[in-house]
Amino acid sequence: MQRAFTIWRAKNQFDKLRERRIKNLLWKCYNNKLAQAWQVWNTQGDYVYNQVRLNVLAREFTERQLKQITWSQLRIIADERKAKRLNRLRSYLKAWKEHRSYTKYFLGQKNSLQRLR
Repeated sequence: MQRAFTIWRAKNQFDKLRERRIKNLLWKCYNNKLAQAWQVWNTQGDYVYNQVRLNVLAREFTERQLKQITWSQLRIIADERKAKRLNRLRSYLKAWKEHRSYTKYFLGQKNSLQRLR
């Protein structure tokens, strides 16, 4: 009887030990899967964060480039119009000076003719 009880107890302890090992292995696998899932989640989060960041940076860059191109085109157009306006004003000034010198010359001619008479 004692021998049967000892065998039963040893078998029972062995089964409990085997169950405990299986449970530990299952928990270890479960924790490893959780860790892997967490790692994948973090990696995916970092990937999404990097993609969003790159998208925002690309948009900011294109907006800045567009602003620079627009302002440089506006500056070129303004410079061209300014040059045209200045050329027109110079031609008006030149015509006004020529008109003054022409009228002075003719007034001088008229006065000299009147002195001759």
